Amino acid sequence: MRATRSQRAKNVTNVLNRDRTHTRVDRAGADIGLVTSERVARLCGDQLEHAYEAHRLTTHGTACISCCYHHTQPNTVICNTTNNSIALLDTAKSACVGQQAKGSRRSSSTCNPSVSHVAVYGDPIAPAIEVQLCNSGKYVFLEGHSSEVRCCCISTDGSIIVSSGRGGQAFIWQVQQPNGPYSDPVVQRHSLLAHSSSSQVKACCICASGQWAATGDTHG
Repeated sequence: MRATRSQRAKNVTNVLNRDRTHTRVDRAGADIGLVTSERVARLCGDQLEHAYEAHRLTTHGTACISCCYHHTQPNTVICNTTNNSIALLDTAKSACVGQQAKGSRRSSSTCNPSVSHVAVYGDPIAPAIEVQLCNSGKYVFLEGHSSEVRCCCISTDGSIIVSSGRGGQAFIWQVQQPNGPYSDPVVQRHSLLAHSSSSQVKACCICASGQWAATGDTHG
């Protein structure tokens, strides 16, 4: 007796589920803590040897969209989350040690590796970028984009900010406090004219020294 199409599809699904069960670790009850090298290999779903261990950390109630290690605290990971907050995760304690909202939920945020500078951007109604200087309690607005900002990054010392968005717009901002760390910031804006007005510049980054920046648009 030949199997029907629905029966064959069910059999294939059962085989896939069985293989997935054997090659990957169930996440239930294992969201935080040490992951051994054996479990890392199973999580990766391959047959390679993984000679390292890992820690799984969780940003509760939200998803992580980007992360980096803290510049001066080697056990701290900085996570930018989908509800526009910045979470600090301690790898030694396997715990979230701080989480702070940095703007409205319709915006995005990014920071430098020491969290001394935070940029809030991406609001489709107000395309200005709000830069928060956390150590001095100062802030400044970067105005120049005519439409939504899609990407923003900050140099290690916070003095250089690169932003990009719709209409092929991309800028380099110099943010300085010439009269001391608690003085009002002074901003200089420089336009990057390498992108066509019909493109969206959706990616940008800056090197650790702040000497080089890169931007990428939808036209490749």
